[in-house]
Amino acid sequence: MLAVESIFEFSPTQRRSVGWRLDGGFGSDDNLNWLLGRDYQVIAKGASHRRAEKLAQQVSRWDQFNETAWLAWVPTPVEFVRPVAP
Repeated sequence: MLAVESIFEFSPTQRRSVGWRLDGGFGSDDNLNWLLGRDYQVIAKGASHRRAEKLAQQVSRWDQFNETAWLAWVPTPVEFVRPVAP
């Protein structure tokens, strides 16, 4: 990410208009917080099965979506360095 930033030499104003799409291993909390902290726009699939397991333990009500999938509202959302949309 630093290499891309140094190649394009984005100004702080330009960074607010640049979007990053992350998937797999690049969706770590450290990477997301670094990008968010530099005012980039981010679309990401978080990469943390441990977080998913921990959040699942907090859920008190599960709703069946179909034969193989269940949905639940997570009571404690993940916090990042700046507010994010769900």
